[in-house]
Amino acid sequence: RSLARSLACLLQARAAAGAMGYLCDPYAPRLLSGSSKAAARRALARRRPPLINRGTHARAMAVQRTLDAFLAATASDMSRQIVSLGAGYSSSALLLAQQRGGRPPRGLRFFELDFHEVCAAKAATVAADQEMMRLLGGAEGGEPDKIAEGVTDNRLAASGVELDANACTLRTPAYCLFPCDLRDAVALREGLAVEGFDDAAPTLVLCECVLSYLDPVAGDALLEWAARLPQGAVAAYEAVGMEDAFGQQMAQHLADRGCAMRGAAAGATLAAHEKRCEAAALAR
Repeated sequence: RSLARSLACLLQARAAAGAMGYLCDPYAPRLLSGSSKAAARRALARRRPPLINRGTHARAMAVQRTLDAFLAATASDMSRQIVSLGAGYSSSALLLAQQRGGRPPRGLRFFELDFHEVCAAKAATVAADQEMMRLLGGAEGGEPDKIAEGVTDNRLAASGVELDANACTLRTPAYCLFPCDLRDAVALREGLAVEGFDDAAPTLVLCECVLSYLDPVAGDALLEWAARLPQGAVAAYEAVGMEDAFGQQMAQHLADRGCAMRGAAAGATLAAHEKRCEAAALAR
């Protein structure tokens, strides 16, 4: 629950940065308002320091350029995959489609994984928004209250969308959102297999501020799983340089909110991250 609140705060920062012109993300406010319209209004009204907005911009651009580079490198492949671990309320899958004519990139299946609470809220919001469903490979939206009650919406099924309310899972031919405890690499592999993940297809595994929060043993298990993918690659956006005063204050603040950065020490520097990946048999 503490982590879910932190993810909501991150979404608020992204929506606010967009409102100030630091980035272009029309979906962040809609994802935010899906869980709480009052929170959305407060987030957009609150002015954040330029340093925070610049950091939000840098993170968004780093992830976007990495995804674009992967899609460019696999443009000739008929089947390719992106797996976003700890995706939270990310709008990356939506933005990829928006920037490519309003439809998902050809041959791409985009998987997003997070905790049950996060997936339930995101599935409800996305399924109720016709444009977001279209961008993710569906045709129309459903009603969030039906999702919460566990009632199947026949309109979703007719448009190639499957919504499993009890399992907090949303599927289209191009997208899959489902809950998973990333501390359990076996559950990750099994969950992806159930959802049609192809071990042999070109795959980008995106760890966006995930390894910093996982116990190092659990984080290493994720990297080792990714290293076993024949055409797999890992992109990690993680905390480094946490030993200075600012980093220590941030880590303490997160710990006080119940989000301890258990894996930060294992990747304290860029060199440490590289060694960790090499130990997992990931080549540069």
